[in-house]
Amino acid sequence: MSAKKMGLVLLITLVLIIAFQNLKPVPFQILFWQVQIPLIWILLTPFVLGIVTGWIVTLYRNRSRKPADTAPASPTSSES
Repeated sequence: MSAKKMGLVLLITLVLIIAFQNLKPVPFQILFWQVQIPLIWILLTPFVLGIVTGWIVTLYRNRSRKPADTAPASPTSSES
């Protein structure tokens, strides 16, 4: 198993352990609304949003970069 896969498995395992230890409902307030939700949702939602955002940014960056082979070679006329 590669180091990258082991790191990913370790990260997911740690996140799940921390999340499942926090199942107690807590008050959550957004502006004028207050709801009781399990703390696991408050922990996992930003984590998942961060992963999705990072994935989208990576895809966007990879698509916006052009391969070096497709760039035309510029002529050098200043060889005096």
